[in-house]
Amino acid sequence: MEALLMMIKNRQDVSRDEFLAKWAEDEKEKNDQAMVDLLAKHANRTDVKYYSSVLPVQLLSSVILPGHRHGLESGKSPDREAPPEGNSFQAVISAYEFYMENGRFPNCIEKISKTMHQLKLENGIIDAAFIWMTEARELANANYGDEREGILIGNGFHRMVSIGLKAKAEEVKGVKFCFAEKLNAA
Repeated sequence: MEALLMMIKNRQDVSRDEFLAKWAEDEKEKNDQAMVDLLAKHANRTDVKYYSSVLPVQLLSSVILPGHRHGLESGKSPDREAPPEGNSFQAVISAYEFYMENGRFPNCIEKISKTMHQLKLENGIIDAAFIWMTEARELANANYGDEREGILIGNGFHRMVSIGLKAKAEEVKGVKFCFAEKLNAA
């Protein structure tokens, strides 16, 4: 088990079938082929354990987000929402504060704003609905340029950004996520 995942307490096991069913339901209307392909890869794996837990807000600094774009803004810097190799959670959240103030990437901002208003905050905990993370790069959707150990890779870009912006604006203690953990071969 990876070191960072060991720091997450009160884990509740989620069966593979339940995890995959929730994920498939979540992806149903998004038309994101990369995530559909990743879901199919997970469906064929037997070396992954799934669970849910609350990630303390302080550990969000250990999250990286995938590269992301709805369309390039030619001649502007940056020309996309997040670089292809991904970026740290804090860097993406800071960038989005700037993008929102300056009218950049309106399609993405619209999705994030809508999602942010849908997030449920109860007793300082955001329930992220179905969103998941992993430390195992081969379980995630992108090739991340950051090779540090102890990094959680977040999937669900718009919700992750919404969570970060809400956590900065309100008193948030933690976020309820699902986690995918690659099991060691016996």
